[in-house]
Amino acid sequence: MAEPRTIPDIIYGTAFKFDQTARLVEAALKAGFRGIDTAGSRHAYREALVGEGIAAAMASGDFSREDLYLQTKFSPLKEGRDPANYPYDTTASIPDQIEQSVAASLLNLKTDHIDCLILHSLYPKIEDTILAWQAMEKLVPSRVHSLGLSNVDFDSLQKVYDSATIKPRVVQNRFTEDTVDSPTPNFPNDLPYPVVPFDRDVRDYCKRHDIVYTPW
Repeated sequence: MAEPRTIPDIIYGTAFKFDQTARLVEAALKAGFRGIDTAGSRHAYREALVGEGIAAAMASGDFSREDLYLQTKFSPLKEGRDPANYPYDTTASIPDQIEQSVAASLLNLKTDHIDCLILHSLYPKIEDTILAWQAMEKLVPSRVHSLGLSNVDFDSLQKVYDSATIKPRVVQNRFTEDTVDSPTPNFPNDLPYPVVPFDRDVRDYCKRHDIVYTPW
């Protein structure tokens, strides 16, 4: 397996940019960013516009795909969300959903591979989370070069890690000052939060297992 591309120190996030996504991604890349984070779900992202922004910036000739670290996410359907905003048949099996989502991401991003595919959130049942991870593993190393988890608690991270053949390279979690005094603040129900202030337990686990912790 080829060595995964180096993760940049700073990654440009594309959530909630909506119709400005292409313009802002192009501007970020021209300003020197070489890492882009996105997702296939249209609840907060416009992945196809990310692809347009990348293509426009690359047209300048200042960098190539090989210079770019590109990560996207498979987003499990959340209760109450519109299934039409997901790039897969929400009635299909979890492995088929992941296959469809990655195929859409490759098309949207105009690339033949994803540097890191992240499981955007956990399923209510750990068995389904592990099933999703196993389906993601089958995409490595051809279309996906590494895997990660987002919005993951310590116990679930341990269980996925212990069961995984391909270990997580990245954990992308909330890391905010408002978790210091109250580790369970009153965020909206669909926004995760660390159980421990500043996510210390997860960060310590990542350090001990050579997982890159990327805060948001």
